[in-house]
Amino acid sequence: MRKAARQAIRGPGRGRLGWGAVVAAVVLLGACHYRGTLPREPGLHPRLTPFTYLEEGKLIAFAVDTEAARQREEDLLVAFGVGVTNLGLDSLTLNRESFTLVDDTGRRYGMVSLQEMRAAVVAPDFDVKASRDFFGIWATRNRPWPRVDSSFFTLARSRRLMQDRVQLHRHAWMSDLLYFSHPEGRLVGRVYEMWIDAPELPEPTFVKFRIK
Repeated sequence: MRKAARQAIRGPGRGRLGWGAVVAAVVLLGACHYRGTLPREPGLHPRLTPFTYLEEGKLIAFAVDTEAARQREEDLLVAFGVGVTNLGLDSLTLNRESFTLVDDTGRRYGMVSLQEMRAAVVAPDFDVKASRDFFGIWATRNRPWPRVDSSFFTLARSRRLMQDRVQLHRHAWMSDLLYFSHPEGRLVGRVYEMWIDAPELPEPTFVKFRIK
């Protein structure tokens, strides 16, 4: 099942709403997740914003934001804003091995270590600022469900302590900035997948997106 899930490709679709209508729906509906037709490129997941892609099923909602990553073409590491909401599980356990980036050649990248992040001399404040709109939209979309602190990396100007594990009870949600090694070759213009796995999930799931 897990192998088959990793090979699955979501079918193409066609969006029917403009960005103004999508953002308005997100703000108004909040925790009542928007179920209408989101804009979509063939073969990719629906877009919650111009740079955020969303997978939403019965068990979890999983969003990947590329705003920070697309500005890191020449850097050793790339950052992605991610959001996860537990929709249908009693509990969802996430750790550093839960997220995997896969490029269009099939090469897999796990999250870098804190030591690798420090060695690369990353400026996280820049990435936080680039992902700010996504974090705000994800918070609004999940209101008034409980937010769980997540900080897999110690970011500048943050008082949150670094964590290796996040526990989400039903309807709880998190958002965070995750760092991966820069995929080989050019970053922008290519298609990627971000996979998420957890002991409570029957099988891993993913978001397929383009960095542009």
